[in-house]
Amino acid sequence: SGPAARPALRPLTAADLPRLVELEELLFAPSAWSAGMLAEELQAPGRWYVGIDASSRLVAYAGLWFDGEVAQVMTIGVDPAAQRRGLGSVLVE
Repeated sequence: SGPAARPALRPLTAADLPRLVELEELLFAPSAWSAGMLAEELQAPGRWYVGIDASSRLVAYAGLWFDGEVAQVMTIGVDPAAQRRGLGSVLVE
């Protein structure tokens, strides 16, 4: 068999909010952002959130910030059940 296909990135939408909240709480509790904060971030200017799905479920995400000159990764989260698959590396690239 050949090399595994590279996971596809997609933009996160408001429909991803429940799963995003679930992952935030799983990964970053007790400092996880609230649903309200995440909802604001998903639509804030200069912010981009992308994700990777596995079996039609969000398993990894990254938040990017751009001020017009410099882009910066703000956060990366990978479901513990999906870790060690190189998804974080895909999000950073």
